[in-house]
Amino acid sequence: MERRAFGNTDPKVSAIGLGCYGMSGVYGPSDDAEAIATIRLALERGINFLDTSASYGQGHNHRLIGEAIRGRRGDVVIHSKSGSPREGGPDAVRGGGDPRYLRKTCEDSLRNLGIETLDVFCMSRIDPNVSVEESVGGMAELIKEGKTRYISLSECSAASLKRGNAVHPLASLQMEYSLFSRDA
Repeated sequence: MERRAFGNTDPKVSAIGLGCYGMSGVYGPSDDAEAIATIRLALERGINFLDTSASYGQGHNHRLIGEAIRGRRGDVVIHSKSGSPREGGPDAVRGGGDPRYLRKTCEDSLRNLGIETLDVFCMSRIDPNVSVEESVGGMAELIKEGKTRYISLSECSAASLKRGNAVHPLASLQMEYSLFSRDA
């Protein structure tokens, strides 16, 4: 499998990554044993980049990945998003930029994955109630504490990306792009 630099970071990631979203029942019933076997097969085939989120199955996805990579932590680059809580129903404003929320989510992710450090911790959405500078500043503290190696943003504008990067270097910008979503 071809390996590439992940933005301006040290780890080399496989040209093809494995998105783990669907392994936690999002698209219908899921099978934990099948999901774990899929992750392990991907690793055997040279795929080392796993994309996940604390919100996928409310930690279920992280527990699956933790089981699948047990004993192989050095072979995997884990990119985990924070999730975007919504208060007041599906049409409510998404939050998740408060540094306390980001810290708790990162720490919960580490515990659920059974690891000491995330490779990349990504804030899922820009919180309209918290400045991106404050959010990124909080995430930068997690790097200093060894809880994540790199930080990134998802689903944000170029202006927000620039403002966040002025606080601390960001490793990447993730935008949804798949067979189902071609908006990017």
